[in-house]
Amino acid sequence: MTLQLPGTHPGRTGLDRVLAAPSRTILVSDFDGTLAPIVADPDQAHVHPHAVRVLGRLAGRLGGVAVVTGRPVADVLRLGGFEEGDGLRGLRILGQYGAERWDAGTGEVVTPSPHPGIEQVRCALPGLLAGLDLAAAHIEDKGLALAVHVRRLPDPDRALTSLRDPVAALAAEHELVVEPGKLVLELRAPGTDKRSAVHSLLEGGELDAVVYAGDDLGDLAGYDAVDEVRTGGGAGLLLCVRSDDRTTLEQRADLVLDGPGGLLDWLDALADELSHPEHVRPAGVDDATVEALGKLSEALEVVEDARGGLYHWHRMSGAADLAAGAAVDQLRAAGHAELADRLAAELIGRNVVEGRWTFQVVEEYDDGYYAAFKRLEAEARDALAGGRRHLFEAEMKQSRRTHGSRHHEAQPDDRR
Repeated sequence: MTLQLPGTHPGRTGLDRVLAAPSRTILVSDFDGTLAPIVADPDQAHVHPHAVRVLGRLAGRLGGVAVVTGRPVADVLRLGGFEEGDGLRGLRILGQYGAERWDAGTGEVVTPSPHPGIEQVRCALPGLLAGLDLAAAHIEDKGLALAVHVRRLPDPDRALTSLRDPVAALAAEHELVVEPGKLVLELRAPGTDKRSAVHSLLEGGELDAVVYAGDDLGDLAGYDAVDEVRTGGGAGLLLCVRSDDRTTLEQRADLVLDGPGGLLDWLDALADELSHPEHVRPAGVDDATVEALGKLSEALEVVEDARGGLYHWHRMSGAADLAAGAAVDQLRAAGHAELADRLAAELIGRNVVEGRWTFQVVEEYDDGYYAAFKRLEAEARDALAGGRRHLFEAEMKQSRRTHGSRHHEAQPDDRR
């Protein structure tokens, strides 16, 4: 699959930044409806079969990969199989909108104590639903939050409308907030949402670009965080995973994709674009440094041209000496021995410069000025860019080529 381009200017700018500096980029994805298809029973959800492989590819190419979800971390690990995924040691899962955290590197889950209002709402919810003749609605107990699902009811839209105000009143009574989703209302502690979760992933300043993928109203807060990153000078790309429902998420997205499969195909294509890290700037390398190293590389290319000219002079001088030797033999054969002897004595094998044949000049140039220039240019790249070459040109190529078009591939092996 070729990489489909965003339809907005901020989205295209964000993609250019991702391609130019993937080590400063984090992919943040929702789980349900984004990496896993929506199902009537949340306990029966299953991650898309390509999710672990694709996230593993990107984890080795981006500065970070994270899943931010309303589910508890334990559910995501059970349903996603992320603990066994190849290349996912850098994955982070922020469960319950960031209240819970899991890091693949340690395998530990950090969980705070539940808000006191959760227990009170846990006791009150069944009675509230029964009073509304909605006892068949499914209550999902997440420990730190409670979610009321109406998807399995005969008229889920009507049920959701009937629930909104009573649930909001119950939440306010116990100092909780309500998070709406696709045919679900979730009650949880204030101060935990996808906006704050995204910003927490950017703490430390090493990451300044975000690719965010979501599918429903709960992801609007994540979109808000990306907009704030853009306002602060960073870059962002907003992906919306389209489902049967139409949400305001699509209106704000830079690119809309069809279902979890469409998202993972796009992310797989992104991984293809990023499959050559030798031309990607390391984290922390700024634009001025890349430009300066590019100028030093340009200077070395001029030296290489000069060296080529020197070798041309060396070869031509040698060819001239051999041709002169052949002329001496022909003059002697033609009866001009005295002239032939003089040419042989004074010209054949003569030093081109004082004390040196051309090979000696070439060797002195190679071992002196040329070797010093090569060594210092390499040391500059090693010190400032991890030894990576042509970063300035590689980023220029990424910005100037037409992504996804024939004859504009990033590398020869990118053509399918």
